[in-house]
Amino acid sequence: MMRRKAVYIMLGLAVVLFSFMAAYGAEPSKITLKMVDTFKPDHFATRRYLELFKEIGRRSQGRLEIIRVGGPEMIPLKDQLTICGKGGIDVIFLQSHFYSGVVPEGMILGLPVVPWSFDNAAKFVNSVIDDLDKIYRKKTNVCVMPGAYGATGVYVFTRTKEVKSPDDLKGLKIRTMGGYEASVLEALGAAPTFVAPAEIYTAAERGVVNGATRMVQAAIEWKEYEIWKYFTRTPLHLFIGGLVAINVDTFNKLPADLQKLIVDTCKDETPSIIKYHEDTEKEAIPLLTSKGVKMVDLEPGELKRWQSTPASAAEKYYLKMASENGKALMEKLKAAAR
Repeated sequence: MMRRKAVYIMLGLAVVLFSFMAAYGAEPSKITLKMVDTFKPDHFATRRYLELFKEIGRRSQGRLEIIRVGGPEMIPLKDQLTICGKGGIDVIFLQSHFYSGVVPEGMILGLPVVPWSFDNAAKFVNSVIDDLDKIYRKKTNVCVMPGAYGATGVYVFTRTKEVKSPDDLKGLKIRTMGGYEASVLEALGAAPTFVAPAEIYTAAERGVVNGATRMVQAAIEWKEYEIWKYFTRTPLHLFIGGLVAINVDTFNKLPADLQKLIVDTCKDETPSIIKYHEDTEKEAIPLLTSKGVKMVDLEPGELKRWQSTPASAAEKYYLKMASENGKALMEKLKAAAR
């Protein structure tokens, strides 16, 4: 009898203790945000961003968790931004080039009207990111974190022809990620063709494209060294992508300290993420050549045309597409380069 009474007392104390903890927040419940991304789970960029989310979880001491639930197989790439804005998913990797028809202003990141590099990418992005966040919030109901983006060179890969000058691109069907890059390829004489990353290998095999604009890391990840024979050593432009975008309503519901924690962590991690992308590119190039893909140099005197033609074409395209906010954003970007 005494033993049973003691058990009841212990149960009662447990109930009181649980109620006290719930009322005063001694053990806050974990918040879980679901994320989809652009690529497959073992993609070099995805792996680094999963580390970012682990760091957010560590800093939150277990109060916040961001988990990857899928990629394009779950939500098609073209729909990810819209669905995130509608609350169908909490977080996405925002690849602004893929949504040039929705938020053309986002193409300012990497726009080759200034000399982007791994060293100045953060400076250039910071000059426009607050304005972009306001635009994305207004147009798509997602907020863009001020940091945690990648920077990677985009190179021209071909299947049967070496590209040593802009003239060598004439008539070639070149896969593009879209946006201003398509206008750049067209200005260089190529026929830009949009193909999703996962479909490039098959498209090249079937002759749908003669080449592609690719990051060297991606060419390794997708085993495209089996289909490409050449790539031009000088990048066509620097790609800035993989921004962390969160549904505005989801973000606003988070406690203020967790909002700040996410923003601060993204800012803190930016230098190491950019360095990670730079290092993986350096490591991928010799691996690519070891697989038999030949590195091609531009002919003497062609560098200026290789750079000036994209700059002119990209600026015209951008100002036409982003007629509402583009001029002001471009002025800020160019001011940062002075």
